[in-house]
Amino acid sequence: YQRRVHGDNQEEDNMRSSMLMVVLIVLLSLVCGDIKVYSPQGLVDSFERRKIRFSLATFGKVPYGTQIAGRVFYFPGENSGCSRFRRATLDAEGDPDQDFSPIVMVDRGNCSFSRKSSNVQDLGGSVSLIVDSTAGRNPEDVNMIDDGSGVNIAIPTLMISKEDGAEIKREIQRTEANNALPGARPEYVVFIIDFENNLNEDTVMLDLWYTSGEVRALDLIQSIKPYMKRFGNRLIFTPHVILRPPKRFTQNEISKNCFKPRDVTYCSETVLSTNITGSKSLELSITELCIFDIYKVINNGEKWWDYMTASYSCKNQRFDVSCISNAMASAGIDRDKIGSCTLRAEDILSPELSRIQGSGIAFNPSIVVNNRVYRGDLHPNAVFKSICSNFNNTPDACFADYDPTTDQRTEKKGSISMTTIMWICIAVVIINIVLIYFYRRHAQREIKEEMALQIGSMMSQYRAITETKERAPGSNPQSKIKFHQHFRHFTF
Repeated sequence: YQRRVHGDNQEEDNMRSSMLMVVLIVLLSLVCGDIKVYSPQGLVDSFERRKIRFSLATFGKVPYGTQIAGRVFYFPGENSGCSRFRRATLDAEGDPDQDFSPIVMVDRGNCSFSRKSSNVQDLGGSVSLIVDSTAGRNPEDVNMIDDGSGVNIAIPTLMISKEDGAEIKREIQRTEANNALPGARPEYVVFIIDFENNLNEDTVMLDLWYTSGEVRALDLIQSIKPYMKRFGNRLIFTPHVILRPPKRFTQNEISKNCFKPRDVTYCSETVLSTNITGSKSLELSITELCIFDIYKVINNGEKWWDYMTASYSCKNQRFDVSCISNAMASAGIDRDKIGSCTLRAEDILSPELSRIQGSGIAFNPSIVVNNRVYRGDLHPNAVFKSICSNFNNTPDACFADYDPTTDQRTEKKGSISMTTIMWICIAVVIINIVLIYFYRRHAQREIKEEMALQIGSMMSQYRAITETKERAPGSNPQSKIKFHQHFRHFTF
């Protein structure tokens, strides 16, 4: 978002930026994951005695609940990563699994973190690993913030200490020299980066931050609704609306985008996707927060989800009053209760304003899992996996064979049980035995018939020869008797 800063407020903005940075550092200190050395053995032994500390950037998409295993690449001639890699190439040699996931290491300095990671991504890297430039500094205290160009970065960015980076570089140099020797056994530096969450609980808190009436937020709510209902009471869900400070707007814009119920002015961005003003968005926000506040105790806020689904089509009518009323009726919501609640707009919006200040919420929509800003892909399946990875005891709802009608794991529809497979195998064996039996009988019969034909042919030829000899002068009359004696044991 474009920021309008006036000269009189410069000092206040600097203080607010400093506070925001502190809060972000605290949030990122809760980052999940672990870097493990897979090979070579010398590096494994070295880091077995100590942990590779790292920090995670606020940009990029983190594959929560998964692991990335890949070879570490470092290119001394292009080590800054500030320009597109020209001579560097990535290959699958040394990759530990079937999923080619190269980890590209670059040095800090000379350009923004976002630019380095963008160039690593363009090269084909799956992880951007940045080595700090200051000795003795804990990388967990470093906050890697987007410079505004990281919106298209889809890989995670990590920073490690200068000391750890130096040791890893030496090992890469050693293995490359070793691999160049004739007949040498190849060695590669390989990491396994574990993105499992470290805030495991039996109950997970999920906070959704969004701007009311914004199409991307509405689409996200529609897509994740089936997943959220699977967790029941093990998921504590709370919606929040994104509010903006009045100083972001000019005096003319305040009249369209802000609302002042009593003492405090609350503002929201103009929603271009549905062509509604910030004031209209705030009106929708108050209604939606009232619905959740009143009905949150009923099936974990199920009526809020139902209302958001019913009001989805209202985006085409710019959320007019009649469409909103029909959506409430469809979701079974008492309009009188909501009307009474909206009269307390100050009480509804004031906590939202307090929460968003210094929260680290930079995108609309945003998701917070267990008080930590989720930086992964907003695809519903990715959000679902992140939630599941936060449970200490994984609920049945996280498994693919979960049946929401029974709240239990069950066999998938159309699947074949082991008993059925066993009987099928037995039937196949029996059928094969029967087929082999009849085939052998058929083969024996064909062999006998073939032998009979051959013997019959031989007898005919022999008879013809005998008769010829008998008619010839000086023939022996006993030959016919010998012929019958020779073949009398054949029966057909």
